[in-house]
Amino acid sequence: MNIRLKSKSGKKSYAIRMQNVEPVFGTLMKHYGRRKINTIGINAANKVMLMATGALNLRKWIKNTSYQA
Repeated sequence: MNIRLKSKSGKKSYAIRMQNVEPVFGTLMKHYGRRKINTIGINAANKVMLMATGALNLRKWIKNTSYQA
């Protein structure tokens, strides 16, 4: 794994991951308490993460929408 990360393409893909994915995980862990996933199986864990990230995206969308009643 270290050999892949130290290659030129590995460094590029990891840099993209740091910009796109890691901030979301950090936000979920720090503000929403998602340090552990209490489910059995990878499919159930994927569903939990999809719901958590969907809720986070919905919250961001509502915050940035300039809706006036």
